[in-house]
Amino acid sequence: MASKTKAALDGGLGVILCCGETLEEREAGKTIDVVTRQLRAVAEKTKEWGRIVVAYEPVWYVVMLDPWDYCEGCALARGLT
Repeated sequence: MASKTKAALDGGLGVILCCGETLEEREAGKTIDVVTRQLRAVAEKTKEWGRIVVAYEPVWYVVMLDPWDYCEGCALARGLT
């Protein structure tokens, strides 16, 4: 994800960066760790956050169990960018 983001930025594109965890990671309480790792990987490649829109889009969202679960990841993404 980080390398593709960098390549798109280098090519003059803006990026919608989707980050998020699998259901297994969520159930194991790893949401914050996974999303933080994903965003840090991008931060190591670029500092051009003005050209990146961060979207919390967990893998499990397609079969969302409880809409309130979604709020935790959204809050995290807002706080880290």
